[in-house]
Amino acid sequence: MRHKKRNDFWAKRFIVESFLLLCFFMSASPILGKGNDREAFHSTTAYKQAISVQWIGLVFHPQGGTYPGRYKRKLDPQAYFVIEWGAILAYERRIFNRCYLKSGAALYLDCADVPAGFVHLGVHYQLLNHGRHMVSIGLGPTLTFREDWHQFPEYTGDPFFKDSVHGKWQYRFVIFGGIEYCFRITDKILLNYTLIPGGRLIVTSCLGLKFVL
Repeated sequence: MRHKKRNDFWAKRFIVESFLLLCFFMSASPILGKGNDREAFHSTTAYKQAISVQWIGLVFHPQGGTYPGRYKRKLDPQAYFVIEWGAILAYERRIFNRCYLKSGAALYLDCADVPAGFVHLGVHYQLLNHGRHMVSIGLGPTLTFREDWHQFPEYTGDPFFKDSVHGKWQYRFVIFGGIEYCFRITDKILLNYTLIPGGRLIVTSCLGLKFVL
């Protein structure tokens, strides 16, 4: 019981602190003011196209892991926090004003240490672009897949992939997006951190670099 209360505390703290951090960056920028909108958008961080490479690292299960005994890299007994290993490669191009068309693909080892990935295409919108800071949100169709978990004796299904199986792979088409924060290192290189929510089941965090073309 003590471990559960402690995990619930850190889970709630993770959500609150992430939300407050995003609010801070948004409220600290004059882009939210009417008179400074054009000046803020046409800052040195504006770009027409870019490529980003990110490492998939810490993932958060708001309700705890569905099979915590299977997760080798969990950071707590109930698998609220788990480390995944992998990478995302993405390309984006501005289509008008603050909207970008973004495509990306990821390959990684998931919580159960089996190959997984996704392919995404969506529209991403810049909420903030001022000075060294930029915040974007996006949404679009995504194909997610992983090696079939039916290979594990304790596996009886889960609410995300359900019964969608093709050969040795589980898959699902969903509408996914993300929240991205970028910090300008130079005019051509940005440090970017992304949170990718998967409904109520998982939030994936990614850290990497964005290269302006």
